[in-house]
Amino acid sequence: MQYERDWLHMAADGDELAFTHLFHAYKFKLYGFISKLTGSPDTAEDVVQDVFLKLWKDRQALRHVESFGSYLFRMAQNHAINGFRKMARKK
Repeated sequence: MQYERDWLHMAADGDELAFTHLFHAYKFKLYGFISKLTGSPDTAEDVVQDVFLKLWKDRQALRHVESFGSYLFRMAQNHAINGFRKMARKK
């Protein structure tokens, strides 16, 4: 989708409105995916927030993303798995 690629490039340049568009386009899909993966609505909310915060902090990398959806969902899945690993080590 061309508009998404434009939003990615603009967000990479620090455009908060473009990043907001990306957030709103994906937040519910990502929340649903992570909620099913973790079985926890609270954890899903935390993961969504953490992932989008990391994306904003490392926004220059968005310029090189070919498929934002795939990139975002993989990033969120990895974040959730790392959380599971941390919990397992604590136990």
